[in-house]
Amino acid sequence: MFFRNIWSTAKRELVSETASPAAWVFLVIFLATASLCAFVASGMFASGQADLSPFFDWMPWLFLLIVPALTMPMWSEERRTGVFELTLSFPASLPELVLGKFLAGTLLLAAALFLTFPIPLTALVLGKPDMGAVFCGYAGALMLGMVYLAIGSFASALSRSQTAGFLLAAVICGFFLFLGWPPLTEFAAGWIPFEFLSLLSALSFLPNYQAFQKGIMDTSEIIYAFSLTGFFLALTGVSLKIAASGTGSLFAPGALKNPGLRKTLLSAGEHVLLALVLCLSLIVVAGNWRLRFDVSGDRAYSIAKASKKIARTLPREVYIRFYASTGSAAMNQPLKKYARRVEWLIREFVSASAGKIHLDCIDPGADSPEEEAALLEGLKPITDPAGNRVYLGFSVSRGEKIASVPVLSPRNESMLEYEIARALTAVSREQAPKIGVMSAFKITGVTPDLAKIRQITGKIPAAEPAWYAISELKKDFEIVNISLDAAEIPGDIKALLIVHPNGIRQRTLYAIDRYVTGGGHLAVFLDPRSYYAVLKSRKDYSFVEKTESDLGPLPAAWGASWNKDLMAVDMLTAYRKYLPGRMITIPAVMSLTPEQISGKDAVTSLLNSIGLYFSGFFVLSPRDGVKSETLLFTSHESQAVSAHIGDRSELVIRHFKPGNVPMPLGVHLSGLMPGAYPKVPDADWLKNGETHRTKGIKPAEIYLFADSDMLFNDVCIRAEQGILGNKEYVRTNDNITLLQNVMETLAGDGSLSGVRGRIPMSRPLTKINEMKAAAELRYRDRIMELERSFGQAASRLELLRREKRNRDEVRNETKKLTAVMQDARRELAALRNNLKTDLDRLENRIRFINLVAIPALTALAGILWAILRRRRNSVRVRS
Repeated sequence: MFFRNIWSTAKRELVSETASPAAWVFLVIFLATASLCAFVASGMFASGQADLSPFFDWMPWLFLLIVPALTMPMWSEERRTGVFELTLSFPASLPELVLGKFLAGTLLLAAALFLTFPIPLTALVLGKPDMGAVFCGYAGALMLGMVYLAIGSFASALSRSQTAGFLLAAVICGFFLFLGWPPLTEFAAGWIPFEFLSLLSALSFLPNYQAFQKGIMDTSEIIYAFSLTGFFLALTGVSLKIAASGTGSLFAPGALKNPGLRKTLLSAGEHVLLALVLCLSLIVVAGNWRLRFDVSGDRAYSIAKASKKIARTLPREVYIRFYASTGSAAMNQPLKKYARRVEWLIREFVSASAGKIHLDCIDPGADSPEEEAALLEGLKPITDPAGNRVYLGFSVSRGEKIASVPVLSPRNESMLEYEIARALTAVSREQAPKIGVMSAFKITGVTPDLAKIRQITGKIPAAEPAWYAISELKKDFEIVNISLDAAEIPGDIKALLIVHPNGIRQRTLYAIDRYVTGGGHLAVFLDPRSYYAVLKSRKDYSFVEKTESDLGPLPAAWGASWNKDLMAVDMLTAYRKYLPGRMITIPAVMSLTPEQISGKDAVTSLLNSIGLYFSGFFVLSPRDGVKSETLLFTSHESQAVSAHIGDRSELVIRHFKPGNVPMPLGVHLSGLMPGAYPKVPDADWLKNGETHRTKGIKPAEIYLFADSDMLFNDVCIRAEQGILGNKEYVRTNDNITLLQNVMETLAGDGSLSGVRGRIPMSRPLTKINEMKAAAELRYRDRIMELERSFGQAASRLELLRREKRNRDEVRNETKKLTAVMQDARRELAALRNNLKTDLDRLENRIRFINLVAIPALTALAGILWAILRRRRNSVRVRS
């Protein structure tokens, strides 16, 4: 009977709401505003990503205006018109009426959210969004909307005025929305006790909503939403009970002298206190005993099988000390939220280790022994403007070996699991594997001996830091520099990394050939045009001679021919940037998506985005005993061009002719490698007892890549200001992950390869890129024709000026040629403008469908529903 009454009340309320224009206006405004947030404010097209998390970011702010408008007539209108007393006469209790009206509002809000389906549908058509995270985001939005509805119901029950109900609901919702906001917390810290301030911050909407957007169903956040909803529904019931008691107004003169009113208020106070205690208790309990369910498409927020294997197969016990100043008022709520996320992930490792990992969670206070221990273990304090120090980092130790992560930043959350796994692996190894590094550039960094240089020159040279990609390798491997004129490859290295070997000597090439035929492990990054060398040549002319690189006869002998004079360009994966009045397209700068990355090899199977600048390509030809696999490749809209014109984008686009055959950009070779030299070039290159080899004697592993710039900082990382105020590097693609996977496979056991790159860093709008490429190619032929005519006219005009002919004849022909050139120039400008217009039209068409068409159809449905109801009512009146 209880649920039947609730459902009957909800149906009656829904019929009443759908008969009112206000509900349809609510739907139309909500849909239009939601589409505006998704396609304009969130910048989906500008980012080029099929990511809906920015859309869900706007939901709490959208609800702040929309939901109070939906709930303001819920009770106040009935009380104002006197219908409230009639409602109480229904065969339903007051709690049933409250829940029924709330259920009706929830169903209407769910319908509004459902009608935004064109937004994820658009992302699904144009790209590959994480649908698990999308569904989870909608579930979180609905639960957050339920809290707003409950608050709106309470505000509506307090007043007979709809305007007052709207304003009160907006104020209360805004209060919970801004709770925990760092500037507000810092302002209130001086006069509100820390424990109470922490409790208030924990009740904020935003920290309890953000996990849903990532595809995580957290029981603490679910219970938070339902507890707060239940609390405000209880307040609604209490408010209506007072209004229905008939004991008079609370604000009337001498009202508190009325025994009936005092008794009613006392009973209401008991109910409110009980509801508050129950609500807070549930939230606190849920925060301490929580469960998380990862529903993201690739299980990005659950530890990987590789992580579980690392924890389970640790050779001996290790200790993790997690330092988090969660008890300090100086640590803001977002950092505390992230600290809980870190602790949860570390406990996942502990659980998978079968007792081999021991965790100690430490809250270091200022000037405490715990703070001294944190500093000794390499952690760094985060200092706020007032000078307060807080800590968020961890250390892993085994005996005297310690690996620490000094500061954990939410910006690098995607690398969190890998950082934990890497620290566990580092302390478990007896010795870091050695890898050799060979390059024409100082990629390992230079730290000059200042004492010696001062004695000789008296000047202090600037130190040159290592490339970020190499500095990441230094955390896992011992790096050994090998010169480009080395006579041999050291026998104690596990793998050899060659990056842009410009100027490499023939003797060194022969040493590499012997290393490979002897079963060596090799990773090579070649380049037909080094973007890094071009940039450096602006200040150092010696780099002009270092723009290209090759390995002589070696790649062809292995079955992957390399031509340093050719470059790959791709219209589908090309870099595009909008400028005022035009768009820049650079086909030689590519951003590869999963469609151009092999999912079969363990090295690349988890990668989502690879950036390449002026890349070459390989031509594969089978070799006996050698297995080849293409890891990276262009799309079908690609072509080979001369490396000397590859950076001239307009020339490339003008003459572009797709080859319709993907070109290999990264290759994995394995097996017994043939020798590149039929005979030894110089007998002195062989040591005593050594014999020349024309084929491999042991299986070798080789990874070849057609671009060295992919490891350069500007291509793979972005510098941001960190929480310590220093530079903090954020990876912009999976280039560094690819390098780490390759070197881990060649020199390690490959265990970390399954952990890196699990979080998708790119979900591109592939269809948009295809449409843009097609639109550009449609205009290509006419642009080429006009530019050709323009060039011919200009040449003829220059020739006329040099010839000694009749002046009037020259003048007349000059006018004609000038007119031809002006017409060509105008049409070229118009064509380029039309090209941009066509590209913009693609995006505007999608925006129109979502911003105008869907809300218009909803409004039309409301009009048709009103007409249908009117006809039904007229038939009833006649009958």
